[in-house]
Amino acid sequence: MLYNRNGLEKPEGQKVRRNAPAFQKFTVEWDGVTRGHDLDPELKWHRNTKRWWQKWRTSPQSMVMIDSDWEVLEVTALVHDKLWWGIEHGKLTANAICMLASELRRREDQFGGSFEARLQMKMEIESPKDSVDEEQLVKKAADQLVDYTEMFTNEVSKREMFTKEIADGRTK
Repeated sequence: MLYNRNGLEKPEGQKVRRNAPAFQKFTVEWDGVTRGHDLDPELKWHRNTKRWWQKWRTSPQSMVMIDSDWEVLEVTALVHDKLWWGIEHGKLTANAICMLASELRRREDQFGGSFEARLQMKMEIESPKDSVDEEQLVKKAADQLVDYTEMFTNEVSKREMFTKEIADGRTK
């Protein structure tokens, strides 16, 4: 089995280093609550940046963020915004795009924005215990849907039978 800094940890008896790790593994049990503040309404934000900000506000990582983290993340939103406006309007060189993307990735990793970053931070994210599997939610919603085709077909059949009965009654 492969053990490395981004993979599985060795069992206690097989570890070479016996000193305690600098940071203990911690688990964030996500509650789905929106945290943080809205982006500055006085600035014109790119639609992708608005969506990106909302994802961070509802992310499990937001549960451990304090005010200063939100300030750093808001500066990161400016980097994200500059990148998207530049790409959309063709105002950035390829080198500028690479530099902004690199800075964005670096800043997001400080908050556990990627799987690798969360592994390095020893952050585990758990979904709420009472959450239902998405597939089960979709199935439940599908079961509750009204089958309009069937309703329409039944209604047409009833009207046809009623019309036929009236016609038969008049002819008799």
